[in-house]
Amino acid sequence: MTNTVERYDKAIEHFDKSIKLNPRLPQVYLNRGILYARKREHDRAIEDFNKAIELDRDYAVAYFNRGLAWLMVKESRNAESDLSHAQRLGLNIVSVFSSQFGAVVDFERKHSVQLPENIKAMLTPQQ
Repeated sequence: MTNTVERYDKAIEHFDKSIKLNPRLPQVYLNRGILYARKREHDRAIEDFNKAIELDRDYAVAYFNRGLAWLMVKESRNAESDLSHAQRLGLNIVSVFSSQFGAVVDFERKHSVQLPENIKAMLTPQQ
């Protein structure tokens, strides 16, 4: 685990440098936010996703990732709003979620969370 956290911290340092060089690139904030989320620093992740969205209002992947971060801090209304918005922007949130986490139950188990039924329905493939 330590090696993984150390790698994340090193990558975050590189993203910090990139931001200093050019603070107008939403992808850098998105990628740094994803690393913060992986470190379970969800408030910091949300800050970075906010900045990515501020720089690109149509950045569906940023809305998706912020939605997941909202789930982790138990803000299900914000999560539902962001996930819905990502979907309206054309992102197949079910496909992205499934490719990253597998089934909803796997996500819940891995992250020790219980998702609301409406969120589960949004993220579950329809039969």
